[in-house]
Amino acid sequence: MRGHHPLEGETHVDFYPANARSSAPRERPFDRLGIAQAMRREGCDLAFNYANDRFKERVVELAAQAGSNITMPMDVTSDEQIEAAFGR
Repeated sequence: MRGHHPLEGETHVDFYPANARSSAPRERPFDRLGIAQAMRREGCDLAFNYANDRFKERVVELAAQAGSNITMPMDVTSDEQIEAAFGR
């Protein structure tokens, strides 16, 4: 189908993306940025969060590279921050 995006209308939240490359498990590295860009190309909205201000600048830059301007703080030990993030 031409013009159809299989992920259109979906939202993906990437938790604590400190950098574009990550490995989990160690022997199988993957490219977080590449995955996010592919999801965006397929119509998915992307949101990125960071644990604290120390990571904010890197996460904002990564989000921009992935085609998103949605970033937010989220300390998963804070119910208020979790509710604020998912209440958007």
